[in-house]
Amino acid sequence: MSARLPKLLDAGERARVDAAVATYAGQGVPERPGRSAWSRSTRCYATLDIAEVAGNAKRPVEPVAAIYFDLANRLGVPWLREKIAALPGDQHWQMLAKSRHAG
Repeated sequence: MSARLPKLLDAGERARVDAAVATYAGQGVPERPGRSAWSRSTRCYATLDIAEVAGNAKRPVEPVAAIYFDLANRLGVPWLREKIAALPGDQHWQMLAKSRHAG
């Protein structure tokens, strides 16, 4: 499912991905590894929830993912993730807590 994740994102989330990839590219990371790193490090955690809901509901993954990302955007989850990521905290447990919620 993580391979299909970029195609399941809505336009706003896709724009955030493209901006992150552009930032990586500006730092010398080629696009493909940059996009792959983004996928693994940020939104792949959602695939577990999406797969579980799709399995429990006996529904295809794509519509469940579409609803998941639509609801997240309506609730302002991307904005909240950005705010959590910006919180200070450079010690191990603080960074771990931030990554769990900002991912």
